Amino acid sequence: MKILVQFLGALSIVGCAAPAADAPKSAALQCTRETPTGSNLPVTRCRSVEDMAREKGSVETADDALGRSRSMYRGPVPGQ
Repeated sequence: MKILVQFLGALSIVGCAAPAADAPKSAALQCTRETPTGSNLPVTRCRSVEDMAREKGSVETADDALGRSRSMYRGPVPGQ
């Protein structure tokens, strides 16, 4: 049993160290300094240009949906 646990532990370490198979080798990376929510310590986050564009698009879509839901619940203005 002890040997099995050691083998699985070593396998998990080696598995985590392997590079992602689907990551393109020639992707242009752009690094930004960001402060995560709830932290005062900025971190450097490097992403490909395609990932940044995809993330920006999903944020804009969510923002549009949030704006529509807010305007849907606005009732008549009192006194008018």
